[in-house]
Amino acid sequence: MKKSKRNYTHRSLKDWATILTAFENSGLTQEAFCQQNKLPSSTFSKWKKQLSKNTLEQPAFIELPMTEAYDTSSAFCFELNIALRNGFKLNLRLS
Repeated sequence: MKKSKRNYTHRSLKDWATILTAFENSGLTQEAFCQQNKLPSSTFSKWKKQLSKNTLEQPAFIELPMTEAYDTSSAFCFELNIALRNGFKLNLRLS
């Protein structure tokens, strides 16, 4: 007797983040959400725990190292460059 092959859909970290956001906005219980979206509740729980763990491990503040920049046209110059994971970049220069 052959075992039936399960339908398995590989989802990325980004996919699970999207699914969990949809769950949070759905107003449904976890059980109802999983049934409605045909998700295994054990897998859903695993990713929910994993992603909340990753969120908790990230520091609330990120230390930015200060670098001195000298400009002959002014006595003080400050330059700040921030690059976020989503590709957003902020460059600020004060003279």
